[in-house]
Amino acid sequence: MKVWNIVQWIFAGLMALFALVAFATSGGIISGLLFLALAVVISPFRKKIFALLPEKFQGRLIAIVSGVVLAIASLATFPSTQTEVSENSTEDIAEERFINLEEQADEAASVVEDESNILALSFSNDSSIDIVEGNEDSTNYVKADVRDKELFSVKDVKFVSLDSKVATIAFAGINEDGDLRFNIKGIKPGETEIYAVTTDGSIETEHKKVVVKADEERIAKEKEAADKAEAEKKAEEEKLAKEKAAAEEAAKNDAEVKATEAAASAQVAAVTENAQESATSTGSGTGAAGGNAENFDTYNNTAQQNTTEYVLNTSSKKFHYASCSSVPKISPENYATATNRDDRIAQGYQPCKKCNP
Repeated sequence: MKVWNIVQWIFAGLMALFALVAFATSGGIISGLLFLALAVVISPFRKKIFALLPEKFQGRLIAIVSGVVLAIASLATFPSTQTEVSENSTEDIAEERFINLEEQADEAASVVEDESNILALSFSNDSSIDIVEGNEDSTNYVKADVRDKELFSVKDVKFVSLDSKVATIAFAGINEDGDLRFNIKGIKPGETEIYAVTTDGSIETEHKKVVVKADEERIAKEKEAADKAEAEKKAEEEKLAKEKAAAEEAAKNDAEVKATEAAASAQVAAVTENAQESATSTGSGTGAAGGNAENFDTYNNTAQQNTTEYVLNTSSKKFHYASCSSVPKISPENYATATNRDDRIAQGYQPCKKCNP
């Protein structure tokens, strides 16, 4: 008995496996459910199920008939090669219909492309545009004649300047009438032409002349500023030149004053020295200690002026050549002569600064 139960469970498991395969196959849901029902009928678990039915349906014959019917139905509904072929045919038909629809869409798009929504473009006026360099003008419009305003887009139109170095043009907005407002900016003096054209280049406005004039006011201000700067520079240079000349003149005057003062100081020193020699002279002599009045006429005696002896001023303690111009100014009482220079320096005498003996 236990062996028969095991066999029933094995067959029930196989039916359950077929059910899973059916569920995994496209269109096999019904077959899967039938295989599950068959697995229940084959398994020992059917007794509990059939116990719930009326007694006249609980017999073995009912169970066998039920199993046979379920087996036939599940196999009949199981996805087969024929079903796959049918499905493939359905996919081919769907793909063919899709291709047809795509071709129809391309044809419709081609028709739409051939018939542009924009019919014409034109400027709002025919006059040329005059503008000053550096300024902008946004008062001009381009009228667009379109089939359907709802399909119209500003991206369908572009604005062109033939010479953007003279003037530039750009879209600036749409007014209430749907006209396209554009902005013109003058870059430098000169002439150029502007126009509007559809993005596909099929429709174009007439060309409008744009004249950019020089900014005379700006040029005048720049010239005035340049002239002012040049005048200020010139004035500064003249000021510096005057200051330099004054400084040079002051330096020259200062040098002259210093030279004059130096000359005066030297003259005063000489006069003072001579005055001292004249005032302090006490006589003349042959030694270093006293004068010698008998030789006082040395400065008038040519022979004595050529001697190697030195003339001494015993008062100022200075010694001279006999030909020195200071010798005649020595008083007789301070007049003396000497032959040895080193001995005189050792005695405290100093050489005259004029003759430098």
